Amino acid sequence: MDDTSAADTQSTYDITNKRGGVLIRFATKANAQNIQYVCHESTHAAMEIFDYIGGRIDCSNQEPFCYLVGWISECIKEALNYRTKKV
Repeated sequence: MDDTSAADTQSTYDITNKRGGVLIRFATKANAQNIQYVCHESTHAAMEIFDYIGGRIDCSNQEPFCYLVGWISECIKEALNYRTKKV
């Protein structure tokens, strides 16, 4: 990740083996708590997933995409809460 980046989303997939993933990284904990960064990176991740599955993103097909963005955002929140819990 670039030193000037607040957050970064990367994806990789192998069509032959039908495997892949999306990685979202935040430069700091504060960035991971910033709703603008979370929404921004969640949208990038959702677009990568839609590209992988051949999904269409347009005004007549908003709901699946929006729900996926929300789910990804919740995953970020859960990961942040997991990392900050005191054991």
